[in-house]
Amino acid sequence: MPIETAGNPRRVARAPGKINLSMVTPKLKAWLVIAGVAIASLYATAIWHQGRRFNPPLSFVSAHGRIEAAEREIATQRAGRIGAVLVNEGDRVHAGQIVVRMDTQNFAAERRRAEARLGQVREDRRQVRALLSRREAEIKQARTAIPQRESDLAAAKKTFERAESSYKKELIAKQQFDQALTHLTTAEAALAQERAKELMLEALLRQAKIQIGQRDAMIDAMLANIQELKNEIADSALKSPIDGLVLSRLVDPGEVLAAGVKVLTFVELSEIYMTVFLSRSDAERVRVGAEARIILDAAPQDVLPAMVSSVTLGLADEPGEAENKGRQPEPPIGVRLKIVPEALEKQFVKINPGLTGLAHFRLDPNAPWPEHLSLKLPN
Repeated sequence: MPIETAGNPRRVARAPGKINLSMVTPKLKAWLVIAGVAIASLYATAIWHQGRRFNPPLSFVSAHGRIEAAEREIATQRAGRIGAVLVNEGDRVHAGQIVVRMDTQNFAAERRRAEARLGQVREDRRQVRALLSRREAEIKQARTAIPQRESDLAAAKKTFERAESSYKKELIAKQQFDQALTHLTTAEAALAQERAKELMLEALLRQAKIQIGQRDAMIDAMLANIQELKNEIADSALKSPIDGLVLSRLVDPGEVLAAGVKVLTFVELSEIYMTVFLSRSDAERVRVGAEARIILDAAPQDVLPAMVSSVTLGLADEPGEAENKGRQPEPPIGVRLKIVPEALEKQFVKINPGLTGLAHFRLDPNAPWPEHLSLKLPN
């Protein structure tokens, strides 16, 4: 029942717990509606989280990560000018593929000059060998003539001895004695000449052999020099050490570099991976060798197949807060994914270290992959 108030009999006090809606302004009504909706949303979210805690684990779990890779590089073997760079960043290369050619014009010209000198020395050696053959024939002829000269000398000595005995007995004239003496002297001179000729030819033969040895040494040195030039030219063709991707190209044709300057950096196709962190409950359901999927932020249309290569305890960069105050959160588990190399061979997107993406794990090996995670690699 309304109660009249003192001093204003027309104003009445309402019973507690009741609101006179006629006194509420439209603006206040709007704020009351918004507050009611917000309270209802918070209440529904709290109920959903409370119920989710008791739901069974999902078949899939996802986590963000960053592409990492084992890098390799090649550098100049020696100082020189870059002739050509045959690859660009992002290109796929094979082990042994020529990727950079150094300018080899100087080496090629020096090699041609060395080969020309080698030809001259070989011709010189051929001529000395021909001379050696003639000397050997002459020595053989001289050695054949010496026994004949010795025989002639022996006969001349006998003739002289008989002539000398007869001359002393005055059985022959002095003229006959002189003739026998002359014949003996001539035979001795002829034998001495043949023996001197033999010695001279033997000396010439030794000299020719020395000259041939010198030519052989020169030819060996020239061949070694030419081989070194060939190696210089071969080493000027820089080859990829691995099957992989060109990560960075650091030089351009025409640049003059010192020895040991890095020119290209590669990443190995077989060593491209991503590390993510999962909660212990999820990580315990991930097995090494299990399938996974990666979608890079730079190429959301492509799904990369991957394989779990290791599951190790580690700390994330930004660990989550504990659900309850005063309780330390469990450290997350580091899971490393290795991207399947065959997939990289077919991928059109450039897979570079540092790219971020989302890794998806199948906790239930019998659960089919969702449609958006199915593999659609180009043929």
